[in-house]
Amino acid sequence: MLFIRGLLGFALAIVLTVFAVFNRHDVLFSFGPFASSFELPFYVVGLGFMGAGFVFGGLFVWLGAAPLRRTRRKQRKVIKALEKDLEKLSGAAVNANVPPEDFFPALPAENKSAI
Repeated sequence: MLFIRGLLGFALAIVLTVFAVFNRHDVLFSFGPFASSFELPFYVVGLGFMGAGFVFGGLFVWLGAAPLRRTRRKQRKVIKALEKDLEKLSGAAVNANVPPEDFFPALPAENKSAI
């Protein structure tokens, strides 16, 4: 898996480098009618918007997974509580294997110790 990730990362780096080399011409970049405009290489504008899209896409995926994370957090709390109960009950079960003294009330007292 690590090899495939490295291979894909290398391919992406090659594609971005080729994009930057072939798009070196300047473009006029302006934020609005009243702001001053300035010239930037096209690859800076293109890669900037791609990076912003990547960040915002990751943010929306993270926000979309919030209900799943909340459910998993609640499940972990329930699991911890159930494990505590299990430990209590398993400790009680070990002590429950010993019968009480009056378990066989019909037997005489001398035979109770043999049980």
